Amino acid sequence: MRILRAGLLSLALLSLSGVSQGQQRSTDIALAEELYREARELMDQKRYEEACKKFAESQRIDPATGTLLNLAACHEAMGLTATAWVEFGEALLAARRDQRPDRVQFAEEALRGIEPKLSRLTVVVPPESRIEGLEVRVDGAAIGSAAWGVSAPVDPGTHRIEASAAGRKPWSAEVKVGAEADKQSIQVPSLEVDPNAAKPPEAPPVAPLGGPPGQNPAHADQLGMERPVPDSVYVVGGVTLAFAVAATVSGAMYLSKNSDYEDANADPNFNPEQRKELRDSARLPYVINTVTTGAALAGAVVTGVLYFTRPERPAAAKLRVSPWADARGGGFSLSGTL
Repeated sequence: MRILRAGLLSLALLSLSGVSQGQQRSTDIALAEELYREARELMDQKRYEEACKKFAESQRIDPATGTLLNLAACHEAMGLTATAWVEFGEALLAARRDQRPDRVQFAEEALRGIEPKLSRLTVVVPPESRIEGLEVRVDGAAIGSAAWGVSAPVDPGTHRIEASAAGRKPWSAEVKVGAEADKQSIQVPSLEVDPNAAKPPEAPPVAPLGGPPGQNPAHADQLGMERPVPDSVYVVGGVTLAFAVAATVSGAMYLSKNSDYEDANADPNFNPEQRKELRDSARLPYVINTVTTGAALAGAVVTGVLYFTRPERPAAAKLRVSPWADARGGGFSLSGTL
């Protein structure tokens, strides 16, 4: 009976969760549609920057091939040819996946019209500038070494190129790219050594082999403090574990017998005497569970107190075998105590 109730509760929670998610999805779709409509009106008014923002937000909330095509067309109208070129390419793949030949044709024609207008930027990193750890960025985005020297499409406007490496002075420059079919190139110079750069930490010195015992202070034992766990912690902990196991078993027995008693109360076929017997049979495991649970909790507290308040004492010296060598010969030395 209890298991059935738990199952019904779980199903109810799952159903509520599904309804909530469905409502949120409907809200998102409605918002994306409204943003799309407003963006279309702004496009008609040639307010491209505002329209592109709304198209982008609509696409983020509810991605759709039609919205992506409009976003690409909007960016093209703003003169952001490289951005539009990338978006038309993504929309072309989506239209092919959706089996929409009309959108495929539209995207292909748009790409053919944009490609001759693309402006390009080449970031050249000559061999003498390619030092270990060199990082090159264009407008804040890192470009890997495979992209060095590649004529890449970029939007018209001013672009910032940066280069940096550990122990070198950073370098940066700006280059202006024209609006249509412009080609610009910039070369990253050899980065200057930065005298103020933090030096890597030096490795600690390695102690050389010393002479016979008594001549090398490195052989002296450096004794510290330790906090050994007393036997009482293990004893009390073991007893606590036993009480915890007993509490678990008696709790399971009580739940089982109490469930039988509740089922009998709901079943008219059981007479009062039978119900009383079932109720009495659940009392013993209940009492045992109550006692063992309390004992387990008390044992856990005592175990924690004994563990965290254990005293410190000097650490015992340990036997150490150390090699030594000098002009007279070599060998091994033993130090410490057993």
